[in-house]
Parts: sequence; C-alpha cells; structure tokens
Amino acid sequence: MGKSWLLTCALAIGGGLTGCSTSVNDGSVSIPPTTTVPSGTAAPGASSKGAEHLLGATLRNARSQRSLHYVSTTKTSTINLTITGDVTKSLGWQTLVNRGGSTPWVAEVRLVHREAYMRGDVAALKNFFGFTASAAARYAGRWISVVPTDSYYEAAAAALTVSSVIDEIALGKPVSSGGHVTVGGRTLQQVRGSLAAPAARRSTGSAMLTITASSDPLPVRYSDTFKNTTSGSDSTVLSRWGETVHVVAPATSTPLATITGGGTTTTQPPIAV
Repeated sequence: MGKSWLLTCALAIGGGLTGCSTSVNDGSVSIPPTTTVPSGTAAPGASSKGAEHLLGATLRNARSQRSLHYVSTTKTSTINLTITGDVTKSLGWQTLVNRGGSTPWVAEVRLVHREAYMRGDVAALKNFFGFTASAAARYAGRWISVVPTDSYYEAAAAALTVSSVIDEIALGKPVSSGGHVTVGGRTLQQVRGSLAAPAARRSTGSAMLTITASSDPLPVRYSDTFKNTTSGSDSTVLSRWGETVHVVAPATSTPLATITGGGTTTTQPPIAV
C-alpha cells in the first residue's frame, strides 16, 4: 500500500460505482508500484529486540491514525488480485479486481455503521466470496448487506477499517532488522519477520515491512512470499494518512440472511486475502 495512487470508483458492475470519494492531504513517502525495494543491509549489531521495538512502535502509530489509503496485490499461478481501499477507524470501502485465471472478476465492499455491503459479478460471488452457482447468478451486480450477527461478517468486513488493515501487515516472530534503504531520496527502515496469524495458519513464508525513518514511524510497504497448496506473493502499499474518506450505504440492498434463509448460500467461507 505508498504512491499517490489515482483513486478510481469505476467497476464494470452495474454500470459503475457511486458514493465513494476522497479528498487527499498526502504527505506520505512514495513508492511507485513498479519499484523493487532493495533488501538493504542490516546495521552492525542490529538486534531482534530493536526490530521488535521498531515494529511495535510502527503498528501502534499506524493504528492511531484516523484514515489511510492502500493498494494490495496478491499473485499466484491462478490469481492476480488488486485490492484498492480507503478506510477510517470505523468505515471504509474497497474495490477488488482479479485479472488472473480463466475467469477475471470484479467486486466492491463497503463498511458503513458496522454493516458491510458487497457487490460483485457472477465470477466474484462464486469464486471469491464462495457463493453457490445459483446464488451467484441471481445476485450478481446487486448489493448484499452483511451484519455482525452473520457468520460471514468478519471476512466481509476485513481490511475496511484502519485497525483491520494494520492487522493484515503485522509480522510474526521472530523479527529482525532489514537495515536501511533509500527510495526516492528518502531513507526507509526495514523489518523482516514471518507470516502473522491468521495468514500463518493458512501458509508458511516470510515477510518484510518497510517503514519511515522518523520519530513517529509509519508503514510504507508490506511484502511477503507464501506457500500453501500453491505459492505466491503479496504486496501492500500504504499512503494518504489522514485523508478525508466518504463512504455511503447503497440506496438498496438485500440482507444476507434473506438470501440464505438462515442457512448457507456459500460453498466455503469467504476468502480473506
């Protein structure tokens, strides 16, 4: 998630999206998406204790921010997924675009007043959110509302608040210093670690967090490589700390409980990437 990204609210679903906009005051470090960040060299005597302190301070400072923008990518042999989002401490929205595999798909999810709203094409509802084929065909392009009492809620609302986004970029122990790197004329710090839960429960791998070199450090970029039934990589660039984010609930939506009738309309839990 770090560059001044162009924010787009246009998807192919239902003729486009409405109700999301940002007014940006961006003083963040910038890392273009095509830039490969050097691994850096650990400073002599760098300790795991120092890395843990830096990581903890960074995550605490990030969670205290009122809002942020992120762009996250996941790539495997069958997935090339980009998730773009803007979130505050209590609401957010994200667009999801998968260009990989034989059936590309698009979707959007919003969180407003602790209620999540999701919408996607047939392929998104079936292959990503796990709906059955018949339910996916019926509700494609229509807003579906998910409330906290729905078992679906936790995954549907993932990465839609500042805190939940930061949870996604936490590192598992042991952690160590990755040294310093210079990107765009700015010095950044790096911390290496393993995959954090819940990712560690699904996969094995390693991760790195690139951080501003300041007294109030903030994360700039998270990256990892993982292996479970397949191998792949994730990259998340964060920017626009403190931006203004407006998210509104759709004018109409169908409650998930109405669709499921108190049962299940999915063949699997929704996938949280």
